[in-house]
Amino acid sequence: MPFWKTKIFKILVLIFAAQIIVWLILGSIGYNKACGAIKKFEEDYKKVSETDKFKEHLSKTKNTKKAFFLILEGGNYNSGTLEITNNINLETIEKASSASDLFVFEPSDFTKILPNVGFLTRIGFIFKQNHPIVAIYKACKIFEEELNQHTKDKERSFVVLEMIDDKKINIYKLHMKNTENKFRGRMIDLTFASAKINDKICVVSDYITYIV
Repeated sequence: MPFWKTKIFKILVLIFAAQIIVWLILGSIGYNKACGAIKKFEEDYKKVSETDKFKEHLSKTKNTKKAFFLILEGGNYNSGTLEITNNINLETIEKASSASDLFVFEPSDFTKILPNVGFLTRIGFIFKQNHPIVAIYKACKIFEEELNQHTKDKERSFVVLEMIDDKKINIYKLHMKNTENKFRGRMIDLTFASAKINDKICVVSDYITYIV
């Protein structure tokens, strides 16, 4: 008897078909949730981008091409000579540090930017790779992880954003224990898709200003 006529084959086909149906349902629900998240993001972006604070920060962001975040236990910072490992560009860190007064933020703000991004919404993002919300979500998760890591390990941490062009950024994640004078870290790159919001083509500097 041919294998495709056997009972085992029919069971396998049913299992495979059931899996496809489940993923189609999850994909459909996720897509709708992703569309809803995008709509909320664009509505919020329109409101935020019209504020004077946003416009002021956007101007600074475009001029410096850097954003700098220093996470210290107790809010204290002791300056000193820093040795950077993992081929992190020290010049980038120094330039970003000199512009560290660009942004004042509460750590919890990062988790409030896209608060309702659940499992199904993340599935929907797979179908929305051409929208900047995907990279914005990834950037926010990086910040959130760094904040949580700092709380857990009691390390001094830097997060530095370097805007390469209108679409790409490098994110430097650096850590130093209180007993050391050397940063360990790595670099992550993200690409932001362009989008037309408020009759304007938004680029990476707009999104970074929105995040911070």
